[in-house]
Amino acid sequence: MLHNQSSDRILAFLLTSSTDSAPAYRRAYNHLQQLATTFDAQISTHTQGKMRVAFCYIGDLENLCLSSEQEFSFFVDRPAFQSNGEFTRTAMHQKAGEITDRFLHITLHGGDRLELTTDYAATVPCFYSLRNGCSFSNIEPLVVLDSGSSLEDIDPANMYLLLRYAHLIWTRTLFRHIFMLEPDSRAVWDTTAAGQINSQNLQTVKSSTERETWSDRQVADGLYELNQQLVTDALAHCSQILLPLSSGYDSRMILAACGQDKSLAQRVETYTYGPSGSIEVKAARQLAETYEIPWRHVELPCHFLSRPFLEQAGAIFGSSLHFHGMYQLEFADVLPTNLARAVWTSGFMTGVPAGQHIGLMNIQSESDSLAQAMNQFSQSQNWTDDDLNRLSSRFDKKMTHSAEAEFRLAFDRFEGRIQHKSVLFDVWTRQRNFISYHPRVLEWTAPFVSPHMSPRYINFFLSLSDRHLANRLAVELMFKHRYSEVARIPSNSNGIQALTGYYNQQRFLARALRKLGVSLPILDRFQDEPINFDTVAIRQSGKEGIWPIFDLSTEGKEFLAGFFPGSVLSDLLNSAMDGSEQAYNRLVSIQAIAYAIRLIAPARVVSQVE
Repeated sequence: MLHNQSSDRILAFLLTSSTDSAPAYRRAYNHLQQLATTFDAQISTHTQGKMRVAFCYIGDLENLCLSSEQEFSFFVDRPAFQSNGEFTRTAMHQKAGEITDRFLHITLHGGDRLELTTDYAATVPCFYSLRNGCSFSNIEPLVVLDSGSSLEDIDPANMYLLLRYAHLIWTRTLFRHIFMLEPDSRAVWDTTAAGQINSQNLQTVKSSTERETWSDRQVADGLYELNQQLVTDALAHCSQILLPLSSGYDSRMILAACGQDKSLAQRVETYTYGPSGSIEVKAARQLAETYEIPWRHVELPCHFLSRPFLEQAGAIFGSSLHFHGMYQLEFADVLPTNLARAVWTSGFMTGVPAGQHIGLMNIQSESDSLAQAMNQFSQSQNWTDDDLNRLSSRFDKKMTHSAEAEFRLAFDRFEGRIQHKSVLFDVWTRQRNFISYHPRVLEWTAPFVSPHMSPRYINFFLSLSDRHLANRLAVELMFKHRYSEVARIPSNSNGIQALTGYYNQQRFLARALRKLGVSLPILDRFQDEPINFDTVAIRQSGKEGIWPIFDLSTEGKEFLAGFFPGSVLSDLLNSAMDGSEQAYNRLVSIQAIAYAIRLIAPARVVSQVE
């Protein structure tokens, strides 16, 4: 009998050498308790030798951990073992020793030796500090609190890079003493050693020439078979599946695979958000109708920048991710209860391994500037070096040199051709932050499955010729040759080079004319109403929408003013409410920093008696 992907899952953990009586540990534990209360989860604590483990979990902890006298082993946000110690098929598909989907595997051997294994993109992050012992967690605020952090620990250079590129770089965080584990690695920390972590590159993703000489048809057929297998393996045991469907390639790959499997098609429901006149909604409706799969259009009230939603995101992410994309948390509120409890799936980490941004970055040789390649992304254009240097004397243009050095560490870690290195560079330095936002938010409300988060998937593309890899050509070939019925439906991916040339030319002509202020009669099917959630939300929320920037203690306000003096913040807010996307994007990067400040230097609560 089919059953849903188990809802039993560890959502957060804190592994520390601190004692119960340590003030820093108590603050961290209270934060974990806040998360448990917010998301109707449970807390459990265990002592193993010199180490203490605290869990925030949903379901049955016995299904999540394999415990013995000598070791304590668990996976974060995935059920790990059955009672007999075997991997459960509902948790993650295992072939030839390969663990697929997102995971962070932690084993504590006898309380003295800690072993941590990340997936190939480190999509379940592990933050750590070795100050006064150790603190490890997938929740950055827990490490910030347990390691006794202060405002002096916030590194201006790391802040500069967070603002400049809109994401954390490689293993850095906002704090000098807190780091992230590397992707695709096994890290070992020995309590008897001199406070060092030894990390091994697992190389589950590899560059090869296996399919370099394949024809277009061979590439299309090979990817078709892989896509069908990955989606079927990941979702076969789920009784109810919920797929957010857009006009893009990523969710379309999952829909097409489900549509060709009658058993899966009967269990999938889809939804799409955005204006009814947008290409996303129009195309998604057609895609679902092609396979007679249930579809609904979801209207968001755009209250996702209200304080409750922001507090939830801040408690999970801290300063590790900006709060952009908060509308993800509103989905579970507006969907019918029966859908919100389904297993969620999406095209997470689908397009990027397929070469989505190779052309944009345009890295041609080993000596090319990687910082310049990152500058091609729109998120890297919210602040320029000159902008930041005008803001504060604590910022220095030379800080971009450290960005180049950090980017180089990631780029040189992978062996392969330039195009293959570019794919992993994109995944490791940027996409694990942006793309991982979706599952890391939603997994707190429902189980989440990522069919394409598999080394087999990315290794397929890292074996192709440069031509088939660049700009997702292999994906387009697969649709045209093997999913022809959905290849004819317009896509918002790759612009004019998408699957249905004429339709897209008309649509992009309509966009261009609109920007020029030219009003010509254009057929309704060629119109595309832009999706603009953030502007609507910030206008509704005002100051509250960028909490806690204006809700800091006196000490916190003074610290933030050292980087953003005078009326900078209020001017940005006014511009954002007037419709400036750049101003809003600047504010959300500052918002993450403000949350870290508030965590360390909380505002004093004045009682009614006072």
